[in-house]
Amino acid sequence: MTVSLFSILLTCFESCVLILVLDLVLKRRKQFRLIHADAVFLLMVMIGLRLGFPVTLFYALPVQIPAVLNPVTNFMRQEFLPGFSVIQLLLGFWITGAGIRGFTHLRNHLYVEKTASRIRQHAKKTSVRELVGNSTMPEYPVYISANIQSPRIMGKDKSILLPDLHCSRHQMECILLHEIRHLENHDYLKKQLVEWILIVWWWLPPVYLLRRHISLYAEVMADGEAVWNRNEAGQLEYALSLVEVQKLLHPDSPKQSDNSAFSSFYISDDAEVLAWRIERLSERDFISGTSGFCLVSLAVLAFLSSFVVLEPAFLPPAADYRYSQSDLLDSGLLISHKDGSWSFCIDGEYMEIRNPASEFLVGVPVIYE
Repeated sequence: MTVSLFSILLTCFESCVLILVLDLVLKRRKQFRLIHADAVFLLMVMIGLRLGFPVTLFYALPVQIPAVLNPVTNFMRQEFLPGFSVIQLLLGFWITGAGIRGFTHLRNHLYVEKTASRIRQHAKKTSVRELVGNSTMPEYPVYISANIQSPRIMGKDKSILLPDLHCSRHQMECILLHEIRHLENHDYLKKQLVEWILIVWWWLPPVYLLRRHISLYAEVMADGEAVWNRNEAGQLEYALSLVEVQKLLHPDSPKQSDNSAFSSFYISDDAEVLAWRIERLSERDFISGTSGFCLVSLAVLAFLSSFVVLEPAFLPPAADYRYSQSDLLDSGLLISHKDGSWSFCIDGEYMEIRNPASEFLVGVPVIYE
């Protein structure tokens, strides 16, 4: 496995195409009803692996496109300063941006840990079973505080943070069911993996769309699993509870969002996607299994996407090669092109020839185009 300029460019192209496919699947459910949650998850994994390993695999076949890739290679090799090429400049810019974003992520992590610790110290501590009076529900610690804007989880210590709301027992149960699904689906870890991908590929705009879609997917899966055993009336009741709770959270500013530092670490319920979540609740089949044909097709797509690698093709200079006269006669071939130019081919290598009448080429077979 090797990393090259063209393996990175191909990774960018393939990832952007796959993210576009993901965008179409999630936004146009009527046209893609055959693709369900497991296929969407597989598509996300394919994108993540491609971005995580922008390499040329051992079975990849080289495809030479000199008309396009040769100028790109020449441009990247140009020196804008003595000893520094364009590709070195871009690589330095990439690494610097990743370092800045990584530092910001680490700073946010420390800030969130400190803030969460302070909230837990002053919050009212209870548990899931105590809040709803149901001993069959999982036992996770719950912290209630007026300093919390909306229900969320802290995946590191598997706890649930709730705002100080005056809601009914049924509404509280719906909130907790949703947050429990986030915990049990390990959505916190998935969100962190996406953040690390963003640290590396911070300059690629479609990656930010991928982050949003993964967050939407996590919300839909949490909703779908929370109401999986309910009938249609139960699903409607759950959807109404989502709207009622959102009104309690933000009665004056329904589109209020959390601090960006927290959004990278918490799984939170954003009012902006509430309508999208409710619409997906009516599509209960989304979290059911996808047909084997669709899954196999996605797997084949993943294989094909890494089956080729694009390369430039430069003609080697004749001066760099030394052949005997017998080699030229036995393996060489002169080619006369229609435009009047000549090429010499030997051992699969091509080079331009200015003087086909040279004494060294006497007796070499000639092909006319």
